[in-house]
Amino acid sequence: PIVSSNQGARLALLAAFLGWMFDGMEMGIFPLVARPALQQMQATAVILDESFVQRWMGIVTALFLVGAAAGGLIFGWLGDRVGRVRAMTLSILCYSLFSGLCYFATAPWHLGALRFVAALGMGGEWALGVALVMELWPENKRPLLAAWLGPGAGQWRPGGCWGRQVRKRRSRGDRDGREHVWCWRGVQNQDYPDFSKCDRFVTLTC
Repeated sequence: PIVSSNQGARLALLAAFLGWMFDGMEMGIFPLVARPALQQMQATAVILDESFVQRWMGIVTALFLVGAAAGGLIFGWLGDRVGRVRAMTLSILCYSLFSGLCYFATAPWHLGALRFVAALGMGGEWALGVALVMELWPENKRPLLAAWLGPGAGQWRPGGCWGRQVRKRRSRGDRDGREHVWCWRGVQNQDYPDFSKCDRFVTLTC
């Protein structure tokens, strides 16, 4: 159905906010997954270096930040070529898919590489979400809306509390002797792309 300009602007704002919110949720949960993942990889490879986990946490975090910055450039360029809506949809699929693929990581560099590519989509979503809203809303409302979108990510950082509940439930598996428990926490993290389908639907409707 054809959407009125006012309704389309509201849907774009909702899509952008949901995208930022679930990005923030992912950022809040990932540290809860990454540390036990690296600890298990260290134990599996029988690496005695005490700084192994700390060093790779730094590397993975740096790759995430570089990927997010690069994603803003790449998907911003793509948005100018194929349209904001299509590019934003691709960015959401990118960070959802590659975050889920972290389940299959068996070495630290796997985790870093997948995290980098996922961050490309995340950075793209940040840039495109704001750009889409700024294009559809009146100029006098843009500063307020830009400021309102930022808390969308922060809203779910404490939403890592949800991740901690996942951690408590899954940690019981550690005591039961199950392996790769961190993988299941990572997959649990992928509950949010099911919600981001709503984000994608809203974006496509615009």
